Amino acid sequence: YKAIIKLGITSTTGDITGEIISSSKIPEIRHVDLKKIEEKFMGTIEQTPPMHSALKYKGIRLYEYARKGINVHRDSRNVVIHNINLRQLNKENLILEVNCSKGTYIRTLAEKIGEEIGCGALISSLKRTKIADIDLSKSINLDGFRLKKTHSSLVYPISSKSGKQRMDTGSLEPKRISHMSLLI
Repeated sequence: YKAIIKLGITSTTGDITGEIISSSKIPEIRHVDLKKIEEKFMGTIEQTPPMHSALKYKGIRLYEYARKGINVHRDSRNVVIHNINLRQLNKENLILEVNCSKGTYIRTLAEKIGEEIGCGALISSLKRTKIADIDLSKSINLDGFRLKKTHSSLVYPISSKSGKQRMDTGSLEPKRISHMSLLI
């Protein structure tokens, strides 16, 4: 994942779309040891899933309870942070890059990072950069695909987890492929 963490505010959802519930003064980031924070969250950590998530409680998604103002108990669980990198973007924002296990909530991680810094935080931008062997850095957008002189390259459909299922793009019409991410 690659995310922008906005410091100094928290919200009901852990991201910019939620209702702001607190704001705090942001310390000067140059005085914050980001490497120490990375080390704290590296490896196996305990996380409580947020109320605004798709997990189910008694057959109902947690976000449905949250939208009604109902808070239900959620057991914390262990997740693994394989790699984490924090960089200062500007006075109010950090860039977070993280490689993590299934079930990790990046919004929750950002909130905890904000707590460590002492000012609260939320996610203002989030992009999933890789899942299994499908890597965003190896994809092209539709305009780039249209500019290619030949479509003889093979394309992996977004539903392919292993990358073994392939499609020959020569027979595809541009309308049909407009909703795919293309990995060439």
